Amino acid sequence: VHHGLQHVAQTPSVNVQDDAGEVLRAERDLVQQRLRETVGALETIRLSLLRLHAGALSLEAFTTHLELAADVSADVERMIAAQDEVHALLRFPQHVELTPV
Repeated sequence: VHHGLQHVAQTPSVNVQDDAGEVLRAERDLVQQRLRETVGALETIRLSLLRLHAGALSLEAFTTHLELAADVSADVERMIAAQDEVHALLRFPQHVELTPV
């Protein structure tokens, strides 16, 4: 995301806001996809807990599900941090230095 915004900032274009909007939409779509994956991982853990409780699942398989969920969680944390960075970069008004006359 940061690289995409740097590219937008360095591109001489009248439509910089449109370019930044495209970057943000792409980021939003990526975050939504990761959210769907996270919900799926949580559902897998829930079902695994039920199977483990019923004796139909081994502890090793459940541990694997927990490790996968931890990986997804770390990815979501990175996405949130990236989104916060995007918002900070696009915050208006940005600091403007006056030039001497």
